[in-house]
Amino acid sequence: VFHINYIGRELNRAELCLQFGKPFIQDET
Repeated sequence: VFHINYIGRELNRAELCLQFGKPFIQDET
């Protein structure tokens, strides 16, 4: 379940970045 949630979050972030025209950062520390 956690893995699915993680992928969903990454896809969500990528979509938002595409919307706002910002570079997609995969690993945020």
